[in-house]
Amino acid sequence: MCYWLVLMYICTNVPDAYYVGLINYITAQLRLLHIALPKMATLEPDAVLQEKLAHTYGLTIKADVPADAGAQDVIQDRVYARLVECIRFHQEIMKCVDEMESVLSVTVLIQFFTSTLVICLTAITVISSESLQFSAYSCNWPETDARFRKTLRICLARMQRPISLTACKFYKLSRETFLLLLNGSYSYFTLLLQMNQKND
Repeated sequence: MCYWLVLMYICTNVPDAYYVGLINYITAQLRLLHIALPKMATLEPDAVLQEKLAHTYGLTIKADVPADAGAQDVIQDRVYARLVECIRFHQEIMKCVDEMESVLSVTVLIQFFTSTLVICLTAITVISSESLQFSAYSCNWPETDARFRKTLRICLARMQRPISLTACKFYKLSRETFLLLLNGSYSYFTLLLQMNQKND
């Protein structure tokens, strides 16, 4: 049993870590494109951005624009070349996302399905355990002897504490925890979104 539990743990967590790494990679590439787009019509290229684009995709933005007045066509060609490079960069990102989806779409579907199933089954277990005391109280206890009623009271007192699992004794898995998890996920999402917008 322990062997299978360890194997299941590895099978569920390794794809998650891989998926998170790929998502972070795509996010970083989108941030680079986000930086490049507003600067593509400027005359001087951003040296850091130029280096990142060259390192990641081998894209080059040339800055050797002549300073004389007859160089307007050359300047416009350079600006247009930057637009083309940004378009190529975006196409590479979309290609990467398409490849990622083709490789991981089934795995991600299984992960979401199993996570949802685990949460639902845990909630059902908690609800079933909460209703045990009502089922026990519904028995024909008034017609029983004192020994039965005394034992039933002890049993009912014990059943007031529902059966539930905990996450390393920190969180009890219950309906309330599920709602807190949803609220916390949305709060983290809005926090990360605000941090992203501040960095832009």
